[in-house]
Amino acid sequence: MQLSLDQCRQQVAIHLDRAANETLDNVRRISLRAAQAWEREADLAEKRDKRRQALIQSRAKHGTASNFDAVDT
Repeated sequence: MQLSLDQCRQQVAIHLDRAANETLDNVRRISLRAAQAWEREADLAEKRDKRRQALIQSRAKHGTASNFDAVDT
């Protein structure tokens, strides 16, 4: 399952909030690292979405259709 950009951004916000409100150092560090990991995942999701949109636009421009266009991933 591929995660959406919105899902990743929500996780970033959750972990940053947890880190900001946590009193234990180790939990705060883990939350910050988790937020960084989710940020990297969000970057990948954004790139994937851009490639998908470019492919759809290219196919529309050239008049080629595919089941890929209708698949919601």
